[in-house]
Amino acid sequence: MSKSTPVKPKNRGRPKTGVDNRDPIVGIRMPPEMRRAVEGWASNQDDKPSLSEALRRLVERGLMAARTDAQVELRASALKRALSSEPAKASTRAQPRRSAKNDRT
Repeated sequence: MSKSTPVKPKNRGRPKTGVDNRDPIVGIRMPPEMRRAVEGWASNQDDKPSLSEALRRLVERGLMAARTDAQVELRASALKRALSSEPAKASTRAQPRRSAKNDRT
């Protein structure tokens, strides 16, 4: 007798989307003007990305710019605090110190 070939079970349900279902689909609505602007930006790129890839790149750029802006703001506020605290320290040093012995006499 010959060996029987194993039967592969059928996949049930909706097929997976994305690469191994790691990148879920995100649907967005945008006005036609914005879509045209994104498509125009994509057509000016060397590799001519698809609409989806162009949107991913533009979102990534926006997030990087926001992160950079936040870092610049943090540095500026730290510098401002440091500069504003320096004159206060200098004025307290200019005053003579009083000791406990001088107060009792």
